[in-house]
Amino acid sequence: MIRFVEISKSSHQSFAENLYTLAFDADERRDFSQIPLIYNKINNHFYIIEKEQQPIAILALWDLNQFLYIEHLAVSEQARNQGIGSSIIENLKNMYSKPIVLEVEQPFEPLQQRRIRFYERLGFVLLPNNYIQPPYSPDKQSLQMRIMLSDENLLRFCPFETIQARLHTSVYYL
Repeated sequence: MIRFVEISKSSHQSFAENLYTLAFDADERRDFSQIPLIYNKINNHFYIIEKEQQPIAILALWDLNQFLYIEHLAVSEQARNQGIGSSIIENLKNMYSKPIVLEVEQPFEPLQQRRIRFYERLGFVLLPNNYIQPPYSPDKQSLQMRIMLSDENLLRFCPFETIQARLHTSVYYL
């Protein structure tokens, strides 16, 4: 059984910072000092995922009204290949009744392809549109990414351009 604990209520903040820094390249993440400011808002959550009171993963999540956006998800090396990532996604689907949107790297390398297949096994669909992730700060680079959706029906009332604009204005241009 896993448990979602808000970072502000967890004693495992150093675990979260370490995993966040190791799991994401500098251009793919914020300065960790920003996390308490950004995720202390009502619709933003930075969870430390615990199993048997031990931290095993992190999840940065935004509730953007029509959909949830997973900004970051990382499982610690010791907890990988145990179904933790799948369990986190399934728990999210049960906690919220909204489609989930996430960004993935372009599928050029085997690791990136494997990550996409992981989400596809969980019912996500890779959109064909190219997507540019804006830089997190002026000293960082923008990234070519792709968008995945847990429910393609989201596109009926929230087309790709709307999703993109919502991510850019809510998540990146703070």
